[in-house]
This record gives sequence, structure tokens and C-alpha cells, in this order.
Amino acid sequence: EAPAIFLTRSSACDPDIVDKLEAYVAGGGKAMVTHGFLQATMDRGIQRMTSIRFAGRNVIAQDYLVEQVDSRMHGRLLTYPHGEKAIHIAVPEHRNNSSWALIKTRVGQESYGMLLQDTYGKGEMLTLAVPDSFSDLYHLPVDVLTRLRAAVPVNGVHLECESRISLFCYDNDAFIVYPYVDEGVQPSLGRIHVAGKVAAL
Repeated sequence: EAPAIFLTRSSACDPDIVDKLEAYVAGGGKAMVTHGFLQATMDRGIQRMTSIRFAGRNVIAQDYLVEQVDSRMHGRLLTYPHGEKAIHIAVPEHRNNSSWALIKTRVGQESYGMLLQDTYGKGEMLTLAVPDSFSDLYHLPVDVLTRLRAAVPVNGVHLECESRISLFCYDNDAFIVYPYVDEGVQPSLGRIHVAGKVAAL
């Protein structure tokens, strides 16, 4: 009954996970899965829900194209952020307009989906291509991180800020923003987005 779920490759240990996921999304749920989950369940029916396939191709990328949701413009805004270092990431192959790329990596004239969206039944499934080194997520630019956070908000809350800042939400309408500071302490600007009416922050 959760409004959103997140499944990684380890979730594939459940032999019924694809059937559960399909029923959840078709009924109106929102799921984000990693490309590792997709690869681990490709022979178990996940291909019914998406056109995405992985052929073993990888790319080294530092530039991105991000489709941001901008409520002030009543539409979508494209940004082109540059990361602080290049990352090694899997290339998802998909049918255009069947699976829609919300975030792309860019290398020269080519672009490759990093966060892709499939609508299925009444819901949607998002597929995230994760860097080979998980810690490279820390090197993604703010626009990319914000789009990822906005895709699956927690209790209607998501952050707009750099990496190494976490959001902890509780069932009493409270939340904590926690920065992980281990070196080079400097001021940082962040925004907190809260859906609906807010009595106080």
C-alpha cells in the first residue's frame, strides 16, 4: 500500500517479485527499479512492463541532460549539468516513446538514458541505470540528484541540494535533513520541497 517502492538487484531473490511488482504498478503504484533488478528478472516476465534491454554496453560520462518538472513554468525544463567527475554506467537500450528518458548521460553527440519512465496500467515504473561504482552517485550534479529525489519523494518531501545530504521522514509528519560532513566543511544552499499545505517548518 506504499505510494512508492524502490527495488534493487537484491530484491530479485523473491521468486514472486515480478508478479507483485506488476500488480502494484498496474494498480496505480510508482516503482523505481535499478538496472541490476531489471537484468536479474529479465527471464521472469519483467519485459512485459518495459521496452528496456541491456546488451552489455557501457559508457563513461560526465555530462547530462535532465528533464526537470518546473511548476512555475507549468511544464518541463531541460537543464544540461556537468558532473565533477566522469562515471562508468550501463547503457539501457529501449524503444523511444515507449520508455521515456527523464535523465540522460551525454557523450559527444550521443545521449543515453539514465532514468527512464514506463507507464503501465494505472501506474509507472522508473528504471535507474546505476554507476558501476555505487559511490559515484556522490559525484552526480545537483540537477541530476534533484530529479532523482523528485521522482520518488518520501511523504511528499524531496530535497534540492548536493550529495551527501540525507532526508529521514517519519510517520508523524516530521522529517530530518542530515548532512554527512567528513572534510572541507563549507556552507551549502539547499531547498526542501513539500507537497500540499504545510503548517510549519
